[in-house]
Amino acid sequence: MRKDYLVFAALMLVLVAVNAGIIVWANSQTQGGVIMGHTWSSGEKITSTKLNEGTVSDVTASRASETIYQNTGGRMLLVIATYSFNKAAALDNCYAQARVQNVTPPITQAADAGFHGQAGASVQYLFGVLSFVVPNNYYYRIMETESGASVVTKIKWYEIQL
Repeated sequence: MRKDYLVFAALMLVLVAVNAGIIVWANSQTQGGVIMGHTWSSGEKITSTKLNEGTVSDVTASRASETIYQNTGGRMLLVIATYSFNKAAALDNCYAQARVQNVTPPITQAADAGFHGQAGASVQYLFGVLSFVVPNNYYYRIMETESGASVVTKIKWYEIQL
């Protein structure tokens, strides 16, 4: 299976889940059974309409893990990034974490995927998807953690203006 299908599948699941009312953001309002969206302190809302109208950009080539970015697009930003995790030893750490905050460096964890020093088979491999929302003017980054001979690899990184 091509790895970019993972990102497409993740985006489709988010769209379906929001439209079906499965994903409800904290402080979401409903009206007539329709989710009106989460209102952030900036007054912005995430709604299924915004997800459907969002501009999708493949920014894989211009985004690097461990680098701090700021969303200055004037709209909410949905980030979907796929990673592969190749754990080399039983207790190795091999994971990626997304951090989002209104100050830099962002330290509030927004998403996580990978192996966290779990016992078990010494060599394990998996794909993971990090998806998180970045309010306008907030900072964000994806941090990779590797120990031993374990390897974290960025596959794709998409950003959707909401």
